[in-house]
Amino acid sequence: MADQTSLMNTGAGMSIFGLTVRERYKCNIQNASYAGARKALECMQSHVSTTNDDEVLWGTIQQGSTETQEAASGLPAAIVQATLKVKESIITRLQTIQSEPVKAADFKAVLDQQRQSFTDMGEAENKLKKKVEKDGEAVAQMHAAGFVATAADSANARRISTEESLVPLERQVSTGKKLVALPAAINACVAGY
Repeated sequence: MADQTSLMNTGAGMSIFGLTVRERYKCNIQNASYAGARKALECMQSHVSTTNDDEVLWGTIQQGSTETQEAASGLPAAIVQATLKVKESIITRLQTIQSEPVKAADFKAVLDQQRQSFTDMGEAENKLKKKVEKDGEAVAQMHAAGFVATAADSANARRISTEESLVPLERQVSTGKKLVALPAAINACVAGY
């Protein structure tokens, strides 16, 4: 349609203002806007698909790693915020029909978040390794012959069982690290868009 300027200019709307289709629609910028949005959303989707509801729920109930708990609890909001950023950016780009310049502050914020995420992943890994080791010892002790469980032991056994039903003990450290890294990875997908 952009090449059919004579057809389009016969319409009252654009000919009144003396605009041609190319001046009004700038298809290359619109295509780039949609392509950028699709790329950002596909990137987000690829990161989000590395986890599931059970892992996120497990992360939110973590007492062994506050980094994991905070990241998992904030993950839905991070996804919504990143999606809204893409939505607002595409609306702005299409309303102005011009390319929006990349903001260096966006990349600095993402870099800072990536650095913090790396630090938090190390903390989460250390804490979760200790927790998993302690939980493994507790499970072995509970299965030992002659073990008499106290009320605290029973509560601990229920907690461990609940967590293991969501994420097996042997995957808890790697899952915690992954959850800590996800918000930064999602934000990196929309940086500069």
